[in-house]
Amino acid sequence: MINNTQVWWWYTAAGVMFFLAFLHPFLLWLVVPAVAVLIHAITLNHNPLLVLKGALLVGTLKAAGGIAWFLHSFPISWLGIESAEAQLLLISFYWLSVSLMIGVGFAIFIFATHYFGKQYPFAYLLLFPLTFVLAEIFSSLVFSLYSIGPGITLNVGFTFGYVGYALAASTLTLPLASLGGIYALSAGVGGLGVLLYLLTWRREWSRLKLFLVVYVLLILLIVTVTQSPDTANHSSNNQKVAAVYTYLPADVLVSKEGPRIRKQAVSEAVELAATHYPDIIVLPEMANFQSHFPTSEELLDYLSERGDPIVIDSKKVTRSNGHSGVSSLIYDSARNTTYTIDKNFLVPQGEYLPYLIIGALKLLGQKDFLERYSKEYVYQPGTPADYSSIPDNVPSVLFCFSSVMPNGVAKEKAGRDTKLLVHPIAHGWFHEPHLMWLQLDLMLKTQAVQNRVTIVKAGNMAPEKLYLPDGSTTHGLLAGGGKYWKVFIYDVAN
Repeated sequence: MINNTQVWWWYTAAGVMFFLAFLHPFLLWLVVPAVAVLIHAITLNHNPLLVLKGALLVGTLKAAGGIAWFLHSFPISWLGIESAEAQLLLISFYWLSVSLMIGVGFAIFIFATHYFGKQYPFAYLLLFPLTFVLAEIFSSLVFSLYSIGPGITLNVGFTFGYVGYALAASTLTLPLASLGGIYALSAGVGGLGVLLYLLTWRREWSRLKLFLVVYVLLILLIVTVTQSPDTANHSSNNQKVAAVYTYLPADVLVSKEGPRIRKQAVSEAVELAATHYPDIIVLPEMANFQSHFPTSEELLDYLSERGDPIVIDSKKVTRSNGHSGVSSLIYDSARNTTYTIDKNFLVPQGEYLPYLIIGALKLLGQKDFLERYSKEYVYQPGTPADYSSIPDNVPSVLFCFSSVMPNGVAKEKAGRDTKLLVHPIAHGWFHEPHLMWLQLDLMLKTQAVQNRVTIVKAGNMAPEKLYLPDGSTTHGLLAGGGKYWKVFIYDVAN
């Protein structure tokens, strides 16, 4: 008879594998045996309390690995807290509390469905890939509840730690994303996990094993055959895009000379980019190139003298309701027009404070800190993007953090003929967060395949890369650079 201690070891093994999976690219495929071991633990003992606690442990460890990049924010040079110990305590508390909340969402859904597995084990295994996807979605919903703040609504957009991103790392399995993005990929991991479980612990179920093998192979075949050939670099409508990358870490940005350094870096980069006569120049998020000119009209005149490139800028704005926000300003000098697109998916703690954090700070007597922080870093979402009056040669804008949303690209591309999205980002607070870059890279690959688009990044403290509709990536031609900036040139379809 299996005792509880043995079952706990299996739950722990599953959780540890999930945790390790997102710490290095070579470990990503650990998610498949992790799913198999989780199923094994659930089926060994259907005691409700044991399943709930075990799933909570697994879900929490899974989330902790997926958001381990939180730790890259140390040291924090912009918060006003000098003590390294206090910073580490604050970061660790947020990392662990978020992991626990995501784990709660995961555990609730696994717990709610395990009764079905006890009564109908055959059907439970067949449906487990769907169950696992829904558990991840529910965990995202719980996270959004934990992170809700002024102007923020419930959503399921936070997908760090989703197991499907492991399949996005392989050219063999990435095409599954065309069937449903990250959800299809996570279902694929669930299916492989079920198959591994059957091969390891339920060998007598030969017909079910055969069915799963045929099912997986059939899905891969369908997706591979239905993929249309990539035309990203062979279109007659190709555009030349110049992407500006800046290298301004947080300690430089918050220094006394920070604003001057950033302004000079952006100005030099745009001037160099213009000499290559691109159709589009993309700047990192919050580059605020408009501040270099007294008026938008003078900026448009500046661009018209340099071949009329479309410049995609962004900056902090004050909306009509008095709240701060982030908007992309798209300067189209050929039409003498400026378009505005608001940012709507914001980063908790980075761009707004959840109600729970606000309440905790007030209880701790930190009203002065809260007021100072709110003035500098707290934003609210703007109005939904409306591209109806924007020509198709102007690309859609995928803001920083929007790539985390499963439908981030789809929302910006909806109703448009454009095949090009630009992705202005800023990672200056995180000190080269390789763990975060790993998942963001897989997220962009997934959405490029799902939506058949090309994605051009432009970022501060971010790696340069171009994403093509077939999920492949490439690098641009380095046009030049300075101490704090570089310009890359791409020839892409639109």
